[in-house]
Amino acid sequence: THGQVTRQPGEPVMAAWEVENIGEEQEMQIRLRVSGEDGGIANPTFEVDNFVTWTIPITLTAGQSLVCEGGKTVRIFDNDGNQVEVVEAEAGPPRLVPGTRTIVFDCEFDGAVPPDVVVNFRIKGLPERVVRDN
Repeated sequence: THGQVTRQPGEPVMAAWEVENIGEEQEMQIRLRVSGEDGGIANPTFEVDNFVTWTIPITLTAGQSLVCEGGKTVRIFDNDGNQVEVVEAEAGPPRLVPGTRTIVFDCEFDGAVPPDVVVNFRIKGLPERVVRDN
């Protein structure tokens, strides 16, 4: 969860998370929800390992969510889970190599009482062999 905070001038205000990719190299998959009664966010930005940055040029209001399951397609949902928009980003999300990755998140907040942003990452694990017992 990331919320707008007031800090000293020059002090970073973004959120940093460690995400472990237990599978093979893959595109980052995210589900982002804007949680609150009012306000919104714009231009959610993800930076992986201080190397590659991905910004989604959209605006979301409180209650809306965003889903990206890899590729350039980003789906926007309302508070009831109904898809309201499909956005084609200029580029797909960053690729995550195996191991622990540091992902920094930032966005522009709007509103008298800015919302919080809840971000979930999805990782595809390694395939498992399934054997049928007779």
